[in-house]
Amino acid sequence: CVWSGTLQHGLYGFHLRRESMDANEYLTNDEAAVVLRRPASTLAYWRHMGEGPPYAKVGKRVLYRRIDIEEWLARQFEQ
Repeated sequence: CVWSGTLQHGLYGFHLRRESMDANEYLTNDEAAVVLRRPASTLAYWRHMGEGPPYAKVGKRVLYRRIDIEEWLARQFEQ
């Protein structure tokens, strides 16, 4: 399934609204954390340790490409 980049606040916290999007869409750290179902701080820790999905820094902002997250996650199941 593919998720939009729009964070919605719901009964159980923030989640991404379902919607068809481009696989090359860019996600913020918070949006990527929702997709991976990990705290945003975990992604920051992975970056510090040189682990996790590929990312780019644009100024002070960290961005992930959806396709990179999906490919990285698939590799985790192969190990």
